[in-house]
Amino acid sequence: MCQFGLPTGRGNEAQSYFNRKKPGASCDARLSRLWRARSGALWVDSAQNRTRNAACRLRRVMSIQLQMEQMPGYIAARFIGVGLTGEVSEQFESIAEYCKRTKNDKLLIDTTRYDVKASVIDRFFFGTSSQIFADRRIKVAFVGRPEQLDPEKFGLLVARNRGVCVDVFTDFQAAEAWLLK
Repeated sequence: MCQFGLPTGRGNEAQSYFNRKKPGASCDARLSRLWRARSGALWVDSAQNRTRNAACRLRRVMSIQLQMEQMPGYIAARFIGVGLTGEVSEQFESIAEYCKRTKNDKLLIDTTRYDVKASVIDRFFFGTSSQIFADRRIKVAFVGRPEQLDPEKFGLLVARNRGVCVDVFTDFQAAEAWLLK
């Protein structure tokens, strides 16, 4: 894995720095994550570097759509598209603000039409990022496809340890029933 320090900052500055680095053979290993320009953090896309002497490159890929809808008794936040881990949790603050503005304390996050592969570390960061819902006292039902969810529910455990009232479902009706009880 490429391991070298990178400056934080806006996209072009850090990307040009990254492209100047010649990390050598270690860059042929699989890389993880993606660039998040908004926070100034560096994430590298999962990809195999197939060119012998090429420098590692960053790609900004953010092709998700967030739809917010007022439902009877709760807010539904639906993520649609193909994305990278971290894109959903980047939206938690704005979702929590929307819930606060609309005076809703129940939220259903639906990712059934969102394609992403999450590692254990990604699930940990997802759980820690969801603490904003505990701070705002928002009850959260998370709906995903079975292949998206961790059978051991590690991210759920992390979120609950931070005080989030949350549960994970594969069935929309079960999630809605839990949320409204």
